[in-house]
Amino acid sequence: DMLYEASLLHQVPRLRETALFVIGLAIKNYPQIITKVDTDKRITDLINAFEPSLHIDEQQQSNIPPGRLRIFTRYASIIYHLSSAWKGNLFESRINTYFDKFYEILGVLFNYGISNDDHLLIQNASEALNQLIFNATSDLSPRLGDLYKITLDYLEQSKTQSFAPEIRFLIQSSFCSNISTLLLKLKRLAKPCNYETISTYAGRTLELLYELLSNKDTYIYEEGLMA
Repeated sequence: DMLYEASLLHQVPRLRETALFVIGLAIKNYPQIITKVDTDKRITDLINAFEPSLHIDEQQQSNIPPGRLRIFTRYASIIYHLSSAWKGNLFESRINTYFDKFYEILGVLFNYGISNDDHLLIQNASEALNQLIFNATSDLSPRLGDLYKITLDYLEQSKTQSFAPEIRFLIQSSFCSNISTLLLKLKRLAKPCNYETISTYAGRTLELLYELLSNKDTYIYEEGLMA
């Protein structure tokens, strides 16, 4: 409770960042503090702590102070560890209840990373999304299929958006990594609807990836080959 209180918006940024770091570390090393004790309350409290900070005026979204960006990176890290808290027993996982909310928060963090040229925030948000996808429960198969199409759309749109080359390559490599994780998860769940999704978008996926592999950027080449 003290750590949660220290992470709230009215606290000074340095204290918030430190509290969030400790919370993430505690969840990583002792996931049972989430999985075994007041699960829904603790996850809901964290979401409620995150969301007020994410509401930023449009004019200020490309000029977020460094201290706040570091706090956002901690948010992504906490979601990463929450997503893997049940990795040893997905049958008891509560991730399905919070999947869409975590996806929404990570999308906001990813976009703030882009608008502020914050490579670490972009990477951490993408890696947290991969963890969220990888630990999704089987009932989320239709949602994962939707995300696969959405991610392909984002990847295609990134080709024509006006980003600096380094940021564009990082964005595209992140989407390639997400696609790779989605494909792996859809195959592992082995449901007919998942194979149908993969088959439906296989041609489009290969076309996009082959085009991206013509880039000489290391990140895109590695993630594109993985996908």
